[in-house]
Amino acid sequence: MSTFHFRDKKILIVSPQPWSYLFISKQHYALELAKQNRVYYLCAPENKPGISSSFFAAKESHQLFICTYRIPVPPVFLFHASTLYKAVNLYFVKRFLKNLTPSFDVCIDFGSYQFYDNMDFVQADTKIFFPVDDHHDLKPFDRGCKHLFSISVNIVDKFKKAGYHCNFINHGLSEAFASVARNRLAHFTGWRKNGRIKAAYSGNLFIPFLNIPLFKKMIQENPDVEFQLFGSIKYDKKNPVHADWYGFLEAAENVTIHGFAEPSMLAGHLNNADLCLMCYKPDFKNYHGENSHKIFEYLSTGRVIVSTHITLYAGNDLLNMTGPGEDERLPELFSETIRQIGRYNNDDFAKRRMQFSIHNTYAKQIERIEQIIAGRV
Repeated sequence: MSTFHFRDKKILIVSPQPWSYLFISKQHYALELAKQNRVYYLCAPENKPGISSSFFAAKESHQLFICTYRIPVPPVFLFHASTLYKAVNLYFVKRFLKNLTPSFDVCIDFGSYQFYDNMDFVQADTKIFFPVDDHHDLKPFDRGCKHLFSISVNIVDKFKKAGYHCNFINHGLSEAFASVARNRLAHFTGWRKNGRIKAAYSGNLFIPFLNIPLFKKMIQENPDVEFQLFGSIKYDKKNPVHADWYGFLEAAENVTIHGFAEPSMLAGHLNNADLCLMCYKPDFKNYHGENSHKIFEYLSTGRVIVSTHITLYAGNDLLNMTGPGEDERLPELFSETIRQIGRYNNDDFAKRRMQFSIHNTYAKQIERIEQIIAGRV
């Protein structure tokens, strides 16, 4: 078997999103890879009108550079004249990259199919296509990349049916949560009830796939439980559903809205909770009902997770989930978990959850990708 390692490489990460304060898998991979490689994170073009182009590579850390740029095409063209938009975008990106560096060792495309038809314009020895979101624009093509990965079993199956060798790689756990989990395991004391039960939820409270009616019901039926909510609270005030939801949360005496919290702070808050909560409704892609990035953050606390059905974790006893098509049972499952919280947070469950999460850090996922590539170089 050949060897392949992400060591001393020059890596281009092509992202369909900007670099923002709210880190998702793309940013976490960039940060982890930059520990031993020189990494360039190419953002999507800035969504700003203008008649001139610009490009800027800002140093985020010792070996991580955030590349932002603007092209002289109105952003509306992306949706109404996509062929023209892609052609202009490609012309300028090729110029920008040529001035930045003539070639890369590795290129990782995290699903930027809205902006590029393929990665042929990048000079790189190893090209990886890593789509994370299923979408009607996501066609089962390799986009000029020999190695294909996804956190979605649905996406993996889609590519395999089209004849491509695609590998499943689960979400990763960031170091902010992993370090807390390691410390708790090293000084394990077990769960003890301390006052009112605290149920924590992290994530945007106004995403379209949040099951608001079920969430409301759990809050209303469990007045003795403290619901600690972390995540964005920005919403469209003209949307009556969102306005009503926010008004309900503000008025509920057993709800505390914390807003966005930095990862290290969020890790501390979640570890002070007694259980963690997910409450999604199925969507047409079955994506958020298939997998979720926050599961490993929750598992790293060792606390029980009460959730609507997540396909990837069917049969896994570390989560308390409703069955497929039985999401309406979530309030009942939540109340039953509260009644037996000591059983679900026992030492064995707690340790297994933390160990499972630590086994899926971003560093571990990179090692798995290395092994797969090494077997196919």
